[in-house]
Amino acid sequence: MRYYGDGTDPDLQLTDCPFAENEMGYLSILLEWHEQDPADIEEMERNDQVCSRWQGNRNPFVDFPALATQLYGIPQERPAVEGAGYATCQPLPPPPPPTSGGPTCCADLSPGAVQFVAVTSDNPDMIAMVALENLPEGMDLYLTDKAWMGESAGFRSYEGAVKMTVPLGGIVSGTVFGFGGDSNLLYNTAWSTLDGSMALSASGDSIIVYCLQDETVVDSYHFLTGLSYKSSTWDAADQSSSFYGSTRSALPAALLDTAIALPHYDNYLYQGSTYGTLAELKMALRTSSNWMGTNTRPSTYTPPTFTILTSN
Repeated sequence: MRYYGDGTDPDLQLTDCPFAENEMGYLSILLEWHEQDPADIEEMERNDQVCSRWQGNRNPFVDFPALATQLYGIPQERPAVEGAGYATCQPLPPPPPPTSGGPTCCADLSPGAVQFVAVTSDNPDMIAMVALENLPEGMDLYLTDKAWMGESAGFRSYEGAVKMTVPLGGIVSGTVFGFGGDSNLLYNTAWSTLDGSMALSASGDSIIVYCLQDETVVDSYHFLTGLSYKSSTWDAADQSSSFYGSTRSALPAALLDTAIALPHYDNYLYQGSTYGTLAELKMALRTSSNWMGTNTRPSTYTPPTFTILTSN
């Protein structure tokens, strides 16, 4: 992180090579300590108290431990001789430049690799998701409230879509992140408008998450998950555009076993298990009895902590 000066002092930046006046280190040692001594309950409670009683801000690395790796990567190995300096005495590399397009690693993700955990359509909108599989850095993730009309017609042209490029280090499985809403939701402002206007309807809507198998082919959709809060069933495909309007949608066939449709409430919160294998969590997250609906927007949102077990 950067430590900003007051105008007379320099802005400090963490690095493994603190040679310049504004550089401090060593970053790799801090990353080692972060891995070796993860935040416990006492430190989490202290983080709450420091925010509420004194500083008014939180330590993001206590709230989101995976953020350290996502921002800075893994630590360098310590020098063989103490004081000799790191083998690569440069700040950790910046994110890779954008590619010119072409096949991506998107298709390696299974349907349900990303699942919803909260939705609020009472302003301001918020969409919270959990990564159940590791999301690779540089991959573009898309979120839309456009109606899916079927394989032949694709998405309805109205409403909107937003895009987020997965940051350096990727998004580790178990991480809760999302779009809009509360500032304690990871990456909530990292999305850019792709087209239209992404605005959830309080009368019910559908949300679909996807990536592209080939960035040069705009409709090479690889669907990851979907949620409807208009009714407990998705609508039939191949209807007219006016039939779907701004609240209805068909379900992409690839999401038959991973998407969820809920009866209408303005806001929904997942309250089921956050501990289990990938298959168990996919099932829990698409079980309607694990969701609580309300027409009153929650004042704050606290992202749950997910633990994904390796199945034998």
